[in-house]
Parts: sequence; structure tokens; C-alpha cells
Amino acid sequence: MNNPKAQVTSRTQTNRNEFWSIVNDCLVEFHKLTPHDARYRTHRLRNQIESAPRGTPTVSFYHSEPFDVACDLAETQLDFLTFRKQYECLLKQHGW
Repeated sequence: MNNPKAQVTSRTQTNRNEFWSIVNDCLVEFHKLTPHDARYRTHRLRNQIESAPRGTPTVSFYHSEPFDVACDLAETQLDFLTFRKQYECLLKQHGW
């Protein structure tokens, strides 16, 4: 018998993985970071978010736009409208 709770947990983890993949791709494509640097920054922030103390509202973090998270990680705020079409293509590549 399928466990509905396990299915939701699995989908949630998949969505989170895609979220971080999109952030990583934004860092490489729009901010021109090396893949290594992008992975390092993405991994470091993900660990901070996902290892936050119990009771810390981290779920709301995943309602952020990956483009904005990448800008924060790169410490450079890009004009969204300039990159909108490229960003939408990137989201489609990830099934978003």
C-alpha cells in the first residue's frame, strides 16, 4: 500500500532540489559565477536553511523566487526585466 505522507515528503524534497538547481543555474548563467563557486554558495545556504533550529519557519523560504535568492547569494541585484525571458526558459527547463 502506498504511503501518502511519504509521497508528499518525496515530492517536497524533489521540489526543494529543483529550487536549489534553479538558484545554482541563475548564479552561473546570470551572475557568471563558476559552477564550483555557484555550487559552494548554494550548498552553504541550503545547509543553513535546512539545519535551522526546530520551530524556525524555513518552509516560507521556499516561496522566495530562485532568481532573487541567486542575486542575494551573488551579492548583486540584477534587473529582473532584463533577464526575464532567459529566466522563464530556465524555469521551463526545470519543469516549473
